[in-house]
Amino acid sequence: MGKQDFNELYKKAWGVKEINLDSAILIASSAKIMAQEIDDQMNVAMGYAILGRLFDFGYDLENALKNFEKEQELYGILNEFKKQADALNRIGSLYKKFHNYEKSLFYFVEALKICDQHIILDTKARILNNLGRLNESLGDYQSAIENYRESCKIKERINDKQGIAVALNNMGLSFLNLEMYDSALFYFNQSKDIFKSEDIPIKLGMIQNNIGLVLLEEGKFDLAKSSFEKSLISYEYPNNEERGFSPLNNLGEVSRLQGENEKALQYFYQANTIAQKFPLKEKEADLFENLAKTHEAMGVLDSALFYQRAFTSLRNELISEDKNRTIANLKIQYEVDKKDQQLQLLGAQTSLQALKLNSMIIILIVVIVGGFFGFRYYHQRMELSLQTVNVLLQDQEIKSKDAMMEGQQVERQRIAEDLHDRLGGLLATLKLNFQALENKILDIQVENRNQYVKTNRLLDEAYEEVRAVSHNLVSGSLTKYGLKSALEDLRDTIRKAKGIEFDFLTYGFDNRLSTKIEISLYKTIQELVNNILKYAKASKVTIQMNQYPDGTLNIMVEDNGLGFDVEKAKKKGGLGLHNIQRRVTSLNGTFNIDSAKGRGTTIIIDLPASSCVG
Repeated sequence: MGKQDFNELYKKAWGVKEINLDSAILIASSAKIMAQEIDDQMNVAMGYAILGRLFDFGYDLENALKNFEKEQELYGILNEFKKQADALNRIGSLYKKFHNYEKSLFYFVEALKICDQHIILDTKARILNNLGRLNESLGDYQSAIENYRESCKIKERINDKQGIAVALNNMGLSFLNLEMYDSALFYFNQSKDIFKSEDIPIKLGMIQNNIGLVLLEEGKFDLAKSSFEKSLISYEYPNNEERGFSPLNNLGEVSRLQGENEKALQYFYQANTIAQKFPLKEKEADLFENLAKTHEAMGVLDSALFYQRAFTSLRNELISEDKNRTIANLKIQYEVDKKDQQLQLLGAQTSLQALKLNSMIIILIVVIVGGFFGFRYYHQRMELSLQTVNVLLQDQEIKSKDAMMEGQQVERQRIAEDLHDRLGGLLATLKLNFQALENKILDIQVENRNQYVKTNRLLDEAYEEVRAVSHNLVSGSLTKYGLKSALEDLRDTIRKAKGIEFDFLTYGFDNRLSTKIEISLYKTIQELVNNILKYAKASKVTIQMNQYPDGTLNIMVEDNGLGFDVEKAKKKGGLGLHNIQRRVTSLNGTFNIDSAKGRGTTIIIDLPASSCVG
């Protein structure tokens, strides 16, 4: 058989899986055996891959795992590194289904190592998406967002628009779980725009459903209902029944919350019909709970009790399945540990033979290394002394600049008060004296009267100008309204002046910080934005400022510009990075840069709660 024949068989096996899974497995197994008989290792590996996916489709996770492990091992022997990384990615996803998150993380990391070593970008992006989902399962939504963000940047680099949209949608889900609804909508809408331009109705249905969930959480029931209805249209329900479950269940929930219980039941019953046809146990449990609540609200207590019992029974069944997965994990771990012990025994025998030789080598190395490090010690002490001096000088420079800014603010306040109290008062007195002459002005010649009117008008203008200068000095948006307002002004100014897309998003930032901290952060962000405008050639800038319930502050400044080599920039001290780093450090914060040439820049600043006390 030729390569094309094997491809046809595997394609046929995958094509009939929904009609007859047993037949699909038989076809794939037969093709794999034929490949083994003619020693066609590539098609043997492909057979393991197809069988693993078929068993996974049929929820036989243990057999799926065995086939995926053989697949990745064989691809490794054949130096097919991309396919090996894909197989490791599938194993990681499978362990996540087992709820064995430690093993899942291990295989994702192993797959990423191969991708980094051999520069396999598309697979790396998929792995990062799966790693994000793993972090979501662990409740670590911030790490998940970073995974999705990195995946999105790779997808942009390889121009995978659908991949970008998937990553943006996943970011939206993480922000939804963090109850950061503005950010969630921001990323959902970006994802929706891409899927709309790519004309992928099914994905649009998914996004509309997710947008509806945000609106539901915000209590915007009519808008949420409209979004769920659009989701059903995009899914082409009822032709695509399985995908219609979530929007129908959500429409029922909106109707229930609006007190329209009869309508809610209609939606829930439609969703229940779908749940009976497809393996949707976890979603079905939520549906039973919703049905119980609706019947209780209607006073139909026997039905409420029936669905509450159904919910409890199904939930217990799911817990039991989790326990069975745990037992399966233990069995798999036992086999792995057994192999490890055999390898350790062989390793111990080999180590014993090499021990004597190694001892002699080590003694010789110690003598050589001792002399080398003696010389290095003196040299490093000299370098360390110079570095310490440089650090002290840089710290002093930052402190001086901060002190200067504080001094400038105090001086602005003093000048404003002087203008208002002294010169303003003098002008006001002069104005009163002029008004006292008004009754006598009728006796003055017309020419002198015109001169009087002109002088009076100039006096009014001077007084208003002094008031304006005083107001601007002491009541700028930063001092008067705070950091958030100042950054909004910065955004609006740059939008008008530069004509670029500039978004500024906040979450939980309700209280003012101290003036010193707000000035320092504003100067830092302003310097970052100036760098973007001067060097990045970006068409889009996004600033996110999030303050979490524990008081910590997170600031992200992103652009889609040229990017730069971070290490080179740090060594050269370019772009003012050292000054920004020192300023953030002086606030006990951390400062991280993610950038590379051609894929934009993301800068993240984190401040602890102790630095954010107003």
